[in-house]
Amino acid sequence: MNNYDKIKSITKSHDEFMQERLQDDEFQYAWLRQCIEDYIQDGDFVTFYRAIERVVKARTSVSKLARELKMNRGNLSEILNGKVEPKMQTAFKILKSLGYEITLERKAV
Repeated sequence: MNNYDKIKSITKSHDEFMQERLQDDEFQYAWLRQCIEDYIQDGDFVTFYRAIERVVKARTSVSKLARELKMNRGNLSEILNGKVEPKMQTAFKILKSLGYEITLERKAV
């Protein structure tokens, strides 16, 4: 086994690392909160919905979530893959199904 193979065998990919971290509810919450704040700042809905997809996959599956939401699995996949930007109502519905709610706070002046 060469050095590269040794190193590769004892390290994790970023995806593996995130899937492990996303098993923790507090990490999920903090991470999604940060992703929402980033989305508000930069408008990059693709990154935001990919973040939601990671949480979905850490908790359940896209198919199960689609059934729970009474949505077409293909439509939900397109949203989570950033191919389609959903209506706010749909975004709230997805977040609610994951146990979150959106609240409005007044910005300190």
